Amino acid sequence: MTGDTAMGDMKKEMMQELMGKGPASLSKVFGINEGDGTKEPAEQMIPADKIHPSDKNPFRVEMNGEMIELIASIKERGILVPLILRPHPGVAGEYEIIAGHRRYFAGSHLNLKEYPATTRNLTDEEADIIMVDSNLNRENISISEKAFAYRLKYEAIKRTSGRKCCGEEMGRRNSPIKKSSGIIAEQMGVSDRTIKDYVRLTYLSRKMLDVVDQKELPIKAAVQLSYLPLKAQDFLHSIMEAENLKIDLDAAKMLKEQFAEVENERISMDDVYGFLKSAQMRKPLESKPKAAIKINKSARKRFFPQSYDDYQIQQVIEELLGAWAREHNPEFENGGSN
Repeated sequence: MTGDTAMGDMKKEMMQELMGKGPASLSKVFGINEGDGTKEPAEQMIPADKIHPSDKNPFRVEMNGEMIELIASIKERGILVPLILRPHPGVAGEYEIIAGHRRYFAGSHLNLKEYPATTRNLTDEEADIIMVDSNLNRENISISEKAFAYRLKYEAIKRTSGRKCCGEEMGRRNSPIKKSSGIIAEQMGVSDRTIKDYVRLTYLSRKMLDVVDQKELPIKAAVQLSYLPLKAQDFLHSIMEAENLKIDLDAAKMLKEQFAEVENERISMDDVYGFLKSAQMRKPLESKPKAAIKINKSARKRFFPQSYDDYQIQQVIEELLGAWAREHNPEFENGGSN
């Protein structure tokens, strides 16, 4: 293995696991000015039994093809990028992982006794933001992982912004607390609506989130279903599985209208099943999700980041088309843009 190849692997790993985007990049969160010569904390070796994964990590760490490759890489070359740790908030003298959960997991399968790491004194909000930004650039992140990551960062920014304004300001329309989703949207290069939709997905049950991850439930429909009580979601999931039923956006809106305000304990399977049958009589439920805007592979590769999923691409295209229509089509607003 040549030195250039190892360095290339290290740069790739750093880009995928450590580098954030926009104003919340690691250097700015830590208060490190890239041009002032200030050095980051020194790397040190930390005993494995002093390191603990974070309970708030929104990204799955599991044995799969990517993990097998990472284990093989670490076995051959060691850990090229140090973990980022902070003093554990609940255990004196020990550490919590902020970035590097996958490397720690891989190392545990190789029985590593210690890990290269940098330790930093971070607030909960700083830790949450770094934990999200250090992973969002990775490939193959599921929709649900992205949703919980956005929510974690959204709430961290909201708490930070909230402390910067008095209670009187926090409820106002233009207060900082109202702009959390906009900050993330700007950093990620997506719309504010996209961030809000993803955050809303975290209110789905685990079973319904699995359906979204499997691309069997459109995100916009899933957002509507997230307003249903959890018991209604579980009943709906059982019916969808038993009857191989697909829920489209219109059906999801009807379900939201019918059950969103009903108390959880007052909902039964018969209620949900009966409503689905009546809704099916008024408008047949779609057997397949509606087709999204299509874009060929070469254009997708040229214009969009590799991490963008179909929903994010569609949101960008719809926004661009809306801007064009507002300028060139006088009837556009009459027809409704959303």
